[in-house]
Amino acid sequence: MDAPKPGTRLSQGGWQIFWFFIHLAAVYVLVEFFTPWLAGWTRGTLLPLLHHPTSSGRFEFLFSHILALSFVPAFLSGLVNARFRHKTAQFVWLVPTAILAYKFATFPAPSVLESQLPAAFHQYFGSGFLVPEFRSWRQLFSIAASDSDMTRGMAQLRWTAPFYAGVGYSSAAWIGCRIELSRNGESLTLRQPIGHTILSLLFVAVGLFCLVACVHSVRSGNWIFVLIFSLAALFCMVLGVEDLREVLRFGPKYEDTHE
Repeated sequence: MDAPKPGTRLSQGGWQIFWFFIHLAAVYVLVEFFTPWLAGWTRGTLLPLLHHPTSSGRFEFLFSHILALSFVPAFLSGLVNARFRHKTAQFVWLVPTAILAYKFATFPAPSVLESQLPAAFHQYFGSGFLVPEFRSWRQLFSIAASDSDMTRGMAQLRWTAPFYAGVGYSSAAWIGCRIELSRNGESLTLRQPIGHTILSLLFVAVGLFCLVACVHSVRSGNWIFVLIFSLAALFCMVLGVEDLREVLRFGPKYEDTHE
């Protein structure tokens, strides 16, 4: 087989860079527009519909559930890459991670008596928000100027949420690059010899994560998220454990293919 020409390699590299920035832009668009909308819809429509209204204000609800509201939509969006298989989509998490790491490292210590590391962790990963509801723009500006939880929540929305979304998007893109659906949509084929084992372990890991999130939601009284995370944990754990059992007992369950 002939080696690709230099011009062809350059063209392919240019397209890879182009698609990388398209996927990166998709992550930030999700965080900037979809995450706040999803928080408002869940709080104002879904929870009252399920007879579990919350007394939390709009911003308090958004900041308190920023992990789920940013990670889950980005993960589901990243699964679309199973259709296109852009390899660069697996690396979009690097940009928001690098930015968050820089903000984390340069966050100033509150005082000479307090360590910088716990303060930075609380700023970018801490929970426990208490942000009152506003009824006018004047109240909103007053809260934004005086409420430290509001400032901390906006920092997490700006810097931490893209990190969560980037990890979710890249994880889904990684899965999408290693699976393919048959034309009739009835069978799943993994693209690498060890892909079935890796995918099974990934399902188990996601199930454990959802289980932890479910326990956290029970403690905070967010019953809609208890339902969502419990179903997700059950699905992922059953699928992952069953697949691992098949792999350990009978060998690969799926057909391996090569590009």
